[in-house]
Amino acid sequence: MLTIGRLMILLLAITLVGYQFPEGGNSTNDTNLEVISESLSAMVQDAEQALVYIEVTKGSKRLGFNRQMRPSRKGGGSGFFVDLEMGYIITNAHVVRDGRQVTVTLANDNRYLAKVVGQSDDTDIAVIKIDDQDFNRQGVKHLTLANSDEVQIGELAIALGAPYGLKSSVSLGIVSGVGRRNGLARIGDFIQTDVAMNPGNSGGPLLNSIGEVIGVNTGIYSRSGGYDGISFSVSSNVARHVALRLIDSGKFESGYLGVNLEPRLSDDARSFYPALGDHEGAVLVSNVIAGSPAEKAGIRATDLIVEVNGEKTNTVGELIYQIGLNPPGTIVEIVIIKHGEHQRQTAVVKLAGHPKKKKILKERGPQVNIWGIKFEQNDLGIVVVESKNYHSDILVGDVVIAVDNIEKPNLNQLTRHLKKRDKAQLRIKRSGISRIIVLHKH
Repeated sequence: MLTIGRLMILLLAITLVGYQFPEGGNSTNDTNLEVISESLSAMVQDAEQALVYIEVTKGSKRLGFNRQMRPSRKGGGSGFFVDLEMGYIITNAHVVRDGRQVTVTLANDNRYLAKVVGQSDDTDIAVIKIDDQDFNRQGVKHLTLANSDEVQIGELAIALGAPYGLKSSVSLGIVSGVGRRNGLARIGDFIQTDVAMNPGNSGGPLLNSIGEVIGVNTGIYSRSGGYDGISFSVSSNVARHVALRLIDSGKFESGYLGVNLEPRLSDDARSFYPALGDHEGAVLVSNVIAGSPAEKAGIRATDLIVEVNGEKTNTVGELIYQIGLNPPGTIVEIVIIKHGEHQRQTAVVKLAGHPKKKKILKERGPQVNIWGIKFEQNDLGIVVVESKNYHSDILVGDVVIAVDNIEKPNLNQLTRHLKKRDKAQLRIKRSGISRIIVLHKH
């Protein structure tokens, strides 16, 4: 009899062999299960020939006046060949970060020293290369990177790697989500799966049902510290894009727009933008850096960004991805909506490289109470020194750098403006990050 457990396996693996349900007979069911199992096993055994196990020696430097040595630390993970002839291997940046020596073990059990060609902490992708170009390639292959834009929720996903040092480990599941832009990397485009992953899987391939790479295994989401059924892999399209730039120049430089952004667009804030659709996504600019590409293109604080190069921009993560994946010098078209305007505008921006940060000085000044908030004038603008307006998001230490369309108001301007209104949009700076807050009188 075909048990429920075996039926679930059969349904899960159906795409591997284009299975069609038989009209009847348990023996036929059993035969098809064997075919599915054999097909999956053959695909995995073939793909495993591209897998490498990475050992990284970190640390070992002198500390303090007594010149004691800090002991070396060992780290590791997985990786896979994308160019066997040249010896190029893709892995995670966090696997090889701070590595003093990188050693790889191939599928044929040969061990070689490898050098880091380049790494991108922004995307958590690195490329390493075997030093010895005469390395033994027998029993070794490379994998093909698929087009991750074609990955569908619900399709099969197979992870290869060495969790906890257990080499040649395979785990099977399905794609749970695509286009995730979470906190695993600053510039993210992740595939979410329910495939079991643990330390040591990092840098290994996530495969589709025909053995092509759809992602680079990166991390898990867990409240307990163990596997909770949510795993993330950098999409293969991002991995390909970053790897080619690392191989070409040894570095990955992300594009710089020069804006600070609000984490979310509140319903209160939406009311100031009549050109924005009721259910349309957008990102609110809370500050524009002086001299930045955004300022030169006419983008201003309180503007909404709704599109980049024809693609909708719904979240901060999407905008960071749309901008950051481009190198400095790239020209992009950004559609914006301005405060109170009914029309949209297009800003043409030439992206730059990231500048160095500058220190800010502070000086005290006069104070005023209004709307339950005590403001103090200083060289930064207007600082919140006390707040009893418990219905607002404003905090002590916030620096007011604009109110509605008034840039850099003084204390008298702020007071006069607020006395005439029941609601206002404040642009503030908090811990060096600009934000936009809707402030109510009561």
